This record gives sequence, structure tokens and C-alpha cells, in this order.
Amino acid sequence: MALSTSGKYLYLALDGANSVRVYNIAKAAMGPMISLGSGITAAGLSAVPGYPDSVAVERQNRSISPSENGTVIFDPDGMLRKNAINGGHSLVFEPLTNRMYGYENEISSYGLRTMTADKDGTVEEGYSEGVLVGNVHLVSG
Repeated sequence: MALSTSGKYLYLALDGANSVRVYNIAKAAMGPMISLGSGITAAGLSAVPGYPDSVAVERQNRSISPSENGTVIFDPDGMLRKNAINGGHSLVFEPLTNRMYGYENEISSYGLRTMTADKDGTVEEGYSEGVLVGNVHLVSG
């Protein structure tokens, strides 16, 4: 799950449906079901820096390795922004820096990716290799 920075929308990853569901908190009503594509699930969800109603989704395809399928941004109406980057897993939005972070542990670089957003989608700001040791699994919350 991810809460938009505006607090208006809750985004829910639905693995069995290969989609993300939008919940409009103000209206107490379900919004659109955003399809991620056949066999694609959400590895991570995050609020989006500078876009208070949107969500970043790290897509994955568990039937291939590495499983990453790009970090994309959706607006609450389900519209997809065109730019995607490989953002890693477990996306986290950090409000003080206005950035998103994702880690990479399926390839030998074991790195941490720093991202922001623009009107077209995700933007990579930096990548630090060798930050992680082996195939770790981060638990948030």
C-alpha cells in the first residue's frame, strides 16, 4: 500500500489481479483498477515527490530473473506517465529530500537507486553500487 502525499488516495497492490487499485479516501470509494500487464505485479509502491496525488510502482515479473520490469508513475485516474527506469525493489518516498529510493539485490551490483519524478515519469538521480551485501530483503513499517 501507499498513501499519496496529498492524503487523498490510497493505492493497493493486488498481486492476483496483476494490478493496483485506487481508493479515493475523501469519497470513501474505490477508483480505477490499474492493470500492470500480464504476469506483472507490484514489487513496491511509493508516494511521488512533487506529484501529491500520484503513485510510483516498481513492476516485477516473477517468472524471470532479474524480475524488475521498471518503475512507472500513475495518476489517480489510471493514466501512465511515459518514462520508466529500473528502480529496484521496496520503493520508499522520503519527504525531507523529496526523493524515492529503491534497492537492487537481484544482480551483482547490490546497489541503492535514488529517484525523483517529472511530468513524464521517473527520473534517476543516482546509483550507488555495493551498498548491500547479498540478497537481503528490506522490511518497511
